[in-house]
Amino acid sequence: MKAVFEVLIGAIVVLGLYAISFGITALIFKGICWAFGLIFSWKVAFGIWLIMMLVKGLFDGSKNNKGDN
Repeated sequence: MKAVFEVLIGAIVVLGLYAISFGITALIFKGICWAFGLIFSWKVAFGIWLIMMLVKGLFDGSKNNKGDN
């Protein structure tokens, strides 16, 4: 039962961190839209955040392989 509780708490923490990451990205995007007179869209902000997470996931593992050559 304790293991289930720990997994649940871990999942909530991870989701919270992703929510904070999305909020910061959306805030930056909204500031850029405001500065250039563009219309802010939650869909576009989510798309930018998702692309950032995918790119980070793709290139994050390349750090581990630098010393193998």
